[in-house]
Amino acid sequence: MDLDVHPKPYLNVVLLGATGATGEALLLQLIQSQYIASVRCIGRRLPRYEHPKVEAITAPLDQAVEYAHALWGASVLFCCLGTTMKQAGSRPAFRAVDYSMVVDAAIMAKETGIGHFSMVSAAGSSASSPFFYSRVKAEAESTVTKAGPERISIFRPGLLDAARENHRMMEATARSLLRPLAKFPPLAKLLPTAARPLAVSDLAKVMLHEALHPATELQIYEPQDIADCLGRMK
Repeated sequence: MDLDVHPKPYLNVVLLGATGATGEALLLQLIQSQYIASVRCIGRRLPRYEHPKVEAITAPLDQAVEYAHALWGASVLFCCLGTTMKQAGSRPAFRAVDYSMVVDAAIMAKETGIGHFSMVSAAGSSASSPFFYSRVKAEAESTVTKAGPERISIFRPGLLDAARENHRMMEATARSLLRPLAKFPPLAKLLPTAARPLAVSDLAKVMLHEALHPATELQIYEPQDIADCLGRMK
């Protein structure tokens, strides 16, 4: 990983969603990186990992003003918030997490001087999608781009390979069917990139890698972009 071009390699960062599968994987990457000086994890629950550079702050994520004080002095806010329709229980409840909490975090990041907002979205997000899930993801991306900090990074992974506290039946079934195919290069090439199981640890590596390199404009990482970045890092 070439970090020589980064003008400020020792970063203080904030992480929302550190108790989820992707957030937990990212937290581990941040702890292990010599280029991260401190990590403030904000959430309703304490993260699994403890480390001298990690500060855990409990706060209601639906009220960004309640955790605004913890954002000052940070350079990057990583947002790994997200749920499912089944977990949320209703469309309004789902939207409250995947849209409102994400957008409020981006707005508060900008107001507290954070220059970079890095968020996890999903492959297929589109305002014209027939799926409510994908439309909400697209709406969140659009609003964050307009209301958030100057630098926005949006990651749209496809099928994530992760052990989750909350079992997702359709996701687990897809992983069990596609994981064996993805292990054989000739067969893997026949699968769309979004359908190839992506380890959350690999997504976390790309998110960290991208944050440690300078950029100013909007960056959107589709499944193939994530795969290409991983290939360059090897």
